[in-house]
Amino acid sequence: MVIFKDQKKLLYIERHFTRLSVLILLSFLALAHHGCARGTNSETGLPKAVTSELADQIEQIVLEAGLPSLQVALISGDEIAWSQCFGKGANLQQVYMIGSVQKVFDATAILQLSEKGLIDLDADINTYLPFSIRHVDYPDQSITVRMLATHKSGLGNFRYHFAWETECMAYPRYRSTCNEELLPLKLDSYLKESLLEDGLNYSPEAWLSKPGEEYHYSVTGYSILKYLIAQVANQAYVEYMKSNIFDPLDMDNAGFYLSEFEGRHAIPHTYLRGEYEEMPLWNGNGDLMRMTAVDLAKFQIALMNDGRYQDVQLLQPETIELMRDETTNQNSVFNRIIKFFNSDRGISTQHFKGGWMGYGGSVPGYICLWRFNPDAQAGYSFLINANSIVMNTDDLKLITAAYTRLQKIIENRMVPTSIFISKRFVFPLLSAITIIIIASIVYRKKRSQCGHNRV
Repeated sequence: MVIFKDQKKLLYIERHFTRLSVLILLSFLALAHHGCARGTNSETGLPKAVTSELADQIEQIVLEAGLPSLQVALISGDEIAWSQCFGKGANLQQVYMIGSVQKVFDATAILQLSEKGLIDLDADINTYLPFSIRHVDYPDQSITVRMLATHKSGLGNFRYHFAWETECMAYPRYRSTCNEELLPLKLDSYLKESLLEDGLNYSPEAWLSKPGEEYHYSVTGYSILKYLIAQVANQAYVEYMKSNIFDPLDMDNAGFYLSEFEGRHAIPHTYLRGEYEEMPLWNGNGDLMRMTAVDLAKFQIALMNDGRYQDVQLLQPETIELMRDETTNQNSVFNRIIKFFNSDRGISTQHFKGGWMGYGGSVPGYICLWRFNPDAQAGYSFLINANSIVMNTDDLKLITAAYTRLQKIIENRMVPTSIFISKRFVFPLLSAITIIIIASIVYRKKRSQCGHNRV
């Protein structure tokens, strides 16, 4: 057999590349084992009492960004490890609106009803509604409860949904579009006016894709789920949430209306052209939640600990797994590798790098961020009574930078990224390394065959 000089070099490189890949694989297995074990170790370093250094860092961010006030709560295992408020006149009894984080509560209610056998997640939603909902372009295609819960129903948002939900409180000072005829409508009437062809808020453009195929974030879809919860439970939505979630979890400062929190509601602000502008307090349509960071933390403890908070089983462990299951196609190794670098979504639960998952919310005057890390048994919530409603680029950048910094220092304190590797990342990284090794071996064999052919 004759092997040319260049081929000898190639085989030398391939041989060492394969050995290096195996070494990386073994090293990563050891590191992944260490990281996963660390999440269940009682000596994780997660704070039982947060040091003054973290409080000082948060205080500095609040001062630099000029935030009116902020509440934060950290959880470790099944306990609230620390909570504090920052800003002039702030206190831990003040409530804040939580925006889209309410969708996690709605998803929890849907899953509770599913556990009771009252809802089939894969049934047509019309099974549970007194009126029919059909996609304008795919009228024969069922829209299921699961599709609505995972934002895959094909429905975007109704034309004046923001205006209706906020009671046009941002009009005309901040937003120019408002249909005041919709404002007095309760949820059932509003849905009919938006879904029926002769309705005040009907627009076929709200339907964006075939049901079940594409992700489109839909505030409207969750409004339908709220209505569905009330229909199936045979109970007002607000009463269901209080009796099945708030009360069992001792969420004593959680509710829906301004009248419940007289004198205890954080004043909303918007950051506009370099200054914070105070906004009026508002109720909104569609029963919008408001609460404290400590209340959010109690709910978070349940979802992080297999559905359990103290002696209350909010959801069964297998339902919690279903809630976290990623809705992107996971059948191929390629998709798992891709998701290592990007976030993904479960049922109202987003997945992020480092094993973190959670949700965020923003409504006029308020921001809420809510995240937890099941592997590390750590989590946090924070609430701010300011955002940038007009979405001016410079205004938005300042608010975004502030809560991004908050998020980073809290997550790094609770789960140092330099030493913790989430179990969620083990499979994609191992898959990538394995593919490299196999490709190297196959290529090496082909080159060897090529050498034989040159004899």
